[in-house]
Amino acid sequence: AKLSWKYILTAAGALTLSAPFIWSRLDNYQQKRILVSFNPELDPEVFGYQVIRSKIAIGAGGLTGSGYMQGAVSQSESFPAKQTDMIYAVICEEFGLIGAMVIIAIYALLIYRLFSLSVRLEKNYEKCYCQGIYCMLVFQIIENIGMCLGFMPVVGITLPFISYGGSSVLSLYIAFGILLAMSKNRSKKQNYL
Repeated sequence: AKLSWKYILTAAGALTLSAPFIWSRLDNYQQKRILVSFNPELDPEVFGYQVIRSKIAIGAGGLTGSGYMQGAVSQSESFPAKQTDMIYAVICEEFGLIGAMVIIAIYALLIYRLFSLSVRLEKNYEKCYCQGIYCMLVFQIIENIGMCLGFMPVVGITLPFISYGGSSVLSLYIAFGILLAMSKNRSKKQNYL
């Protein structure tokens, strides 16, 4: 959106300088929750439990998985948020590495299509909107898969179009509906030229 880098760097610098002060103001359980996001074994019974179960499910999937609805870990009652936060772990256990890579390939194709659409759009606000949508998708995909693998903190971000969550799916459908309208208007203009 042609925002000056000095604003971005100033905000990043202010956040970096204020981080120790913010850390000291957090309660003990808040600090522990942040630390557990980097090492789930610090509290395997409470804050790290979900990530540990997720890693076990991913490892149990192997190359081809255990089959749809056949995952020993993912189908047990001891695996919380399996239909929302940890859906990627369920996919990995039931469909294995092959199924997990298919999901990533579909997302990569979607992101590529959104990027190519943003390049072709003519109006600046349309480009910014399209770039915002694919950046949002990239962030959600990386965060959700990362938290299932134990690389990112568990923050409750859904996997786009797959996780159970009404508001997430609804907002994505609305966003893509607007993108389709922009794309349709663009193709109509090209047909007239």
